[in-house]
Amino acid sequence: MYLGILLFCLGLFFISPSLLSFGVWLAFFILYDKMATYEQKDLIRILGEEYIVYQKRVSKWFPRIRLRSSLENKLGKKMSKDLMVEINQDHFRERFNKYTRRAFQMLPKMEKPRILDIGCDSGVPTIELAKLSNGEIIGMDINQSLLDKLNRKIEEEGFSSRVKTVKRSLFEIDFPDESFDIIWAEGSIWIIGFEKGLKEWRRLLKPNGFLVIHDEIKTVSNKLKNIPRYGYKLISYFSLPEDAWWTEYCKPLEIRIKELYVKYKNNSEALKIFKKYQSEIDMVKRNPKEHSSAFYIMRKS
Repeated sequence: MYLGILLFCLGLFFISPSLLSFGVWLAFFILYDKMATYEQKDLIRILGEEYIVYQKRVSKWFPRIRLRSSLENKLGKKMSKDLMVEINQDHFRERFNKYTRRAFQMLPKMEKPRILDIGCDSGVPTIELAKLSNGEIIGMDINQSLLDKLNRKIEEEGFSSRVKTVKRSLFEIDFPDESFDIIWAEGSIWIIGFEKGLKEWRRLLKPNGFLVIHDEIKTVSNKLKNIPRYGYKLISYFSLPEDAWWTEYCKPLEIRIKELYVKYKNNSEALKIFKKYQSEIDMVKRNPKEHSSAFYIMRKS
């Protein structure tokens, strides 16, 4: 942009050469050089070594379009990552840990259980399970960026010796039979279906092992009927408050989004992210009861 403006001013100088027009062009050059230098320092602060390497290859006045585009793409990703930190979605998800604790306390006490957390996302329940048990836990998800986030939490909490992550699809769970004492799945079984999950995950449980599912409350009567049909005994079942997903998660998240909107109202990338969040929030806001959920605690029979 700066180069284009200077070339435009230079063109005017050639059309109407004079000491005044040359002075104007020189003043523009000095001003924009200082602005470009300031931006370079800011990009070094944000991108670090990556931008220093880019500087060596590309002049600030004559950028290569392909390299510039690549850098802008990385800068956009960095901005998105920083924005996600500011939103701090996990902070609101942690409000549901009290339900995770309630479900876990319905299980008999086990010495160092082996637990598989299926569809662990960024690991809010995974970390809570590590605090509740002294067992070995595997957090499984298909999204590597979420697993990276969980890995940082694991290290920060000091759980590296007994909590691990694996990148795996729910459609390709290839652990050996009877590998786990507990399988935990909060908000993930819907991907393959409740009945299919019960059927396919049973082989992974040790004899008398436990399956704990947090899923939508729709068709709850059919789900309760199918539990014994697929080789389990229902130990307990409880539903969350009907408006829990609105009052405890979406409503405070919406407040946070609105706070950040003021800060990022002129940032198109940030606005896209806010729009995506708001769309999901609005779905729950319109009918909170439609999104109510329940925990199903069962034992392999």
